[in-house]
Amino acid sequence: MRLFKLLIILGFVGLLMSQEQQPPAQGSGTEQEEEVVEKAEYSIDDAIKPITDVSLAPFEPIDSLLYRKERKLELRLPKTIEEEIRKVIKLENLFIRQPVYPINVYKQVPLNVGEFNKKYRNVKDWKIEIYDSWGNKLKEYSGKGKLPDYVYWDGKDTKGKAVVEPGQLFHYRIIVSDGRETRRELSKPFSVKGYYYEEGGYKYTIVDIGDVFERGFAVFREGQEDRIIEALNILKENYPWTAPIEITYYPSPEAMGVMEERMRILKQFIMSRLPIEEGNLVLKPGYYEGGGIKLEKIVIKFK
Repeated sequence: MRLFKLLIILGFVGLLMSQEQQPPAQGSGTEQEEEVVEKAEYSIDDAIKPITDVSLAPFEPIDSLLYRKERKLELRLPKTIEEEIRKVIKLENLFIRQPVYPINVYKQVPLNVGEFNKKYRNVKDWKIEIYDSWGNKLKEYSGKGKLPDYVYWDGKDTKGKAVVEPGQLFHYRIIVSDGRETRRELSKPFSVKGYYYEEGGYKYTIVDIGDVFERGFAVFREGQEDRIIEALNILKENYPWTAPIEITYYPSPEAMGVMEERMRILKQFIMSRLPIEEGNLVLKPGYYEGGGIKLEKIVIKFK
């Protein structure tokens, strides 16, 4: 009897297990409909999140986003190929600042007055007076305590006018006092090969080029064209790349015969190192009026 009950129980368990392993019937419409509804709800909910207008196609928001990004990229691109090429040319080797040593074109002329500290000790007050070669007093600097290593002259007189002429001789008088005694001494004469200054809304660079050319010829002396490169380096740092550049060439009396050829060489040399249109560079001859020193120089002027 017990055996019979055990067989009935085992048979019933086997029947249940066989029903669980069977796939759902093809005709089971209720279970299939629930499955489709669940998938549809998930897909619809997920798709409508980025859509604000139900009349749009499903991928239109993504297309609009890509278009806006593409449009922003177009606005950053150059309008013309020529414009981009011009920018690239400006970054070529000869445009990059070419180092030149020693420096001979100054905006602030350094006066080495510190060397007098070895001679004059216990200085309480000092004064530096700068003179031109005719003995005219141009500028004055003063201070307390020992002399500084350098006094930097801006190349202008007391009225603010630029007075430096490349090649012209200058000197300064040093006046020192220790509280009991005042002593004076003149410096050795000095000259300036180049000078950069601003005046009347214009910027000027004056360079002595008397040693740049071979005497009597329109040919650069070896290595001396660095003086012109140094002036162009200053121009590259300050030029706005919009205004015209005016360069005036003042020949020395003995260079009058080769003036035009030297001007042609100067223009060719400058144009090869500046990315500007030829029409924006004006190179013309200059002439000295009256007496005074007549040194060979170029004056670069721009606004």
